[in-house]
Amino acid sequence: MRRIFNLVSSSLIVVSIIVLSFVFSAYPLENPKKKLTVEWLFDTKSQEYLRAPRHIWLKNGKILLLDFQKEREVRTLELLDPETGYRTDAVDKTKVLEAFEKEVGKEALSYIKWPEAIDLNGQTLIYVLKGDLFSVEISDSTVKRLTNTPTRESSVTFSPDGKWVSFIRENDIYVLDWQKEKLKRLTFGATETLLNGPLSWVYWEEIYDHTSVPYRWSPDSKAIAYLQTDDSAVSISTFVNFKPATQGIVRQRYPKSGQVNPKIRLGIVELSSAQTKWIECGRYEYLARFDWLPDSKEIAVQTLNRKQSELKLLLADRRTGRSRVILTDTQPAWINLNNSLYFLKDDKHFIWLSEMDGYQHLYLYQKNGQLVRQLTKGDFMVCASDGALVSRNGGLVGVDEKTGWIYFTSNLEALKERHLYRIRSEGTDLERISQETGIHVVKFSESMEYFLDAHSNSTSPPSLSLHSASGQKILTITPSVKSFLDEFKLSFPEFYTFKTEDGLRLPAMMFKPVNFSPEGKYPAIVYVYGGPGAQVVFNRWDSRILWNSLLAQEGFFIFIFEVRAGIGKNKALETSVYKRAYGMQNVKDILSGLKWLKTMSYVDPERLGIWGWSGGGCTTLYTMTHSDAFKAAIAVAPVSDWYFYDTIYTERYMSTPQDNQQGYKDTSSVLAAQNLKGELLIVHGTYDDNVHPQNTFAFVDKLIENNIPFELMLYPWRKHGMRKHGIESNVAQVHLYNLMLDFWKRNL
Repeated sequence: MRRIFNLVSSSLIVVSIIVLSFVFSAYPLENPKKKLTVEWLFDTKSQEYLRAPRHIWLKNGKILLLDFQKEREVRTLELLDPETGYRTDAVDKTKVLEAFEKEVGKEALSYIKWPEAIDLNGQTLIYVLKGDLFSVEISDSTVKRLTNTPTRESSVTFSPDGKWVSFIRENDIYVLDWQKEKLKRLTFGATETLLNGPLSWVYWEEIYDHTSVPYRWSPDSKAIAYLQTDDSAVSISTFVNFKPATQGIVRQRYPKSGQVNPKIRLGIVELSSAQTKWIECGRYEYLARFDWLPDSKEIAVQTLNRKQSELKLLLADRRTGRSRVILTDTQPAWINLNNSLYFLKDDKHFIWLSEMDGYQHLYLYQKNGQLVRQLTKGDFMVCASDGALVSRNGGLVGVDEKTGWIYFTSNLEALKERHLYRIRSEGTDLERISQETGIHVVKFSESMEYFLDAHSNSTSPPSLSLHSASGQKILTITPSVKSFLDEFKLSFPEFYTFKTEDGLRLPAMMFKPVNFSPEGKYPAIVYVYGGPGAQVVFNRWDSRILWNSLLAQEGFFIFIFEVRAGIGKNKALETSVYKRAYGMQNVKDILSGLKWLKTMSYVDPERLGIWGWSGGGCTTLYTMTHSDAFKAAIAVAPVSDWYFYDTIYTERYMSTPQDNQQGYKDTSSVLAAQNLKGELLIVHGTYDDNVHPQNTFAFVDKLIENNIPFELMLYPWRKHGMRKHGIESNVAQVHLYNLMLDFWKRNL
């Protein structure tokens, strides 16, 4: 009986297993979600896959693009025809890479990258390998070596007609007829401190937005406008490497606040004569912008005074160099530069972007500087979609002179969003074009018939789509790859506002812990920046979403607070911190945010942390030395005293030390270091040529003097982003983010 029973039991078990297997196959169990790791966050393949394609419109109406959703091994440059929607390879990947390897060996590219320069006529590309120039013809993928010198060529671009390739070699400008292999030198006499074309560091960083090509071809391809910089009187900062055995030293010309700036003048060099005509620009401290007019006969120049409160727009004659002021824009505090100056082809009018009414708006002027009309009006800002700064770079994205439509991006819909709008040149018929919530980065075709829209929001990585000028979607070029992230259990941001002590409502973002329970008690980390115009609360995709999700899976709440100077609402709020930037007003706004989050029963008020990088590191140090609200903090590459930072950025918001001695004292974290409350991790790269390491050294020196413990991490020979100069490596970032994660676990 026992044996029969056992057989029956065994049979029942087998049948049960089969039945259960059928049930679970029909209704599969949810696959467990993977955990994010810092290593995955900084994996190059995952980072690339979440990006929209690099893209540019060509004059023939086609789009050149590089699609990062394709594996590197098969990825190549492609051409997309908006008329048909067809994509074809722009170059033969194998042929190009083999030719590169034949020329430079192991230092050749192993996969196709975005070129250094693109002929917008759609004929040729330029790559820089081992410091030399190589052309790639789109028609047949023929590769030609254009230069072969021991010195490096940089700042490469094509003339508008595609005939010439221009570049900078040893601080002088050269042009090359690349088809005839005819080289011509245009400027002479450059030295280590006299630069013909290249920008001094402070101009590159603070005025010209890290441009790779700092000079301008005339539309007729017969002349180049450039800046000549004299750095000889600018103070020198030094960086000491840890190798070789007798360490190497790098010297940088870097004017600290209140010190002497580079001397700048604008010249126009003719290709035919290689002679430079110097432009008479009157009295100025900064040459802030220069742009050719469509007819190539004149050039528009924008100058600023030292306080950056007065901007003059001049028109200069190419032949004589003489100029006249046609417009002067002033502000009580500072003027934000932008790239939205547009001269109409009728040679009678131009469009100007200004904050003169307290918001950033578009204006139509006659060429003589007489105002015709304000084009956009209201309690909103015309502002760029790419980049964090609200006012900088502008927001004018296209002008259709045939139809009279003017296209721009704005925060009209919501402070956290950027949408595409259009308005007629009469200032009428304002119309919203983009529809999906989030951020829209728009590029129009030269014909103004189409635009490309790189769209994202806080739950969807960027997609790229093709639209007609009226907004109708024609084609999705690359979809958002949100499904790529489905294997992870992520925390996406929720948007809120909190009220300050004076009744202002400021935006905030909140990430809940992945396994959140309302009955729990969780530590919270606040991320801040704090700079004027430096908005951080956006409904867009960026890398911080994944980092914050990683913290959320470890059981942390994450909050991102806006401060009034960074909110992007109007000029008055932005300049309310003038001469006290990154100071007590930031602390008051942050403490108002803390008061709000402490109303949440599931946030542990005894386990609060704050962190930031660069300006955010500055805000973090200042908050930790002027309040006792946080248990722990991380300051990465912080400014600790505004005497240590550069002239242009610092004086824009603080004026000069000579004019505002008390303001510099009041905003110094070094002078308040003895008041540090809570645990602190401070981080710096020893070759940070943006925020110099002396900021961290000065602050921790004061901590040592006052016997205050702290944690310090130095990254040898890393720069502001914790990368080595010229090396695309994430190893230090992986180390840093693991370090930060460990710090939060230990201290919160």
